[in-house]
Amino acid sequence: MSASNLLLSFYDAPQSFAMNSCLDVIVQLSNIGASTATGTNYVFFNLMNGWTYNWNPSQTTSTTIFSEVVLVNNSQWTFQPITLGQSYLAGYQFSTNETLSPAETISFALQVCAPNSETSRTMRSAILKNSQGDNTFNNNVTSLLIVSE
Repeated sequence: MSASNLLLSFYDAPQSFAMNSCLDVIVQLSNIGASTATGTNYVFFNLMNGWTYNWNPSQTTSTTIFSEVVLVNNSQWTFQPITLGQSYLAGYQFSTNETLSPAETISFALQVCAPNSETSRTMRSAILKNSQGDNTFNNNVTSLLIVSE
């Protein structure tokens, strides 16, 4: 029996931010396997010291750094902070129950805001193990080096 194989990627993502500016980062989840992916999918984002994330659940489009307008499906995703213990914020989790057929991709846009100082950070995102029956783990993490200047 074949399985789904999920791939996480950033679409034409900005890497350079003006200090105190916010830009969208478009996240794509693709089923590159031979079977339909069903169930819940969980995508985790790390915290980046000084940088913040904003979430708009009703967002339907986003503009890339190349001025391309891309359709996003933010309403199909939920966003929640992940804490360790009672109060330590570890990052943010996105989840969806959207079914993905083979070769299908869904996207969401996450607004990322730079601090008021020059800094660089690595934004990491990961599909959590066994999301939607995914059992190929070598492509479940993606990262993006971003700089505020």
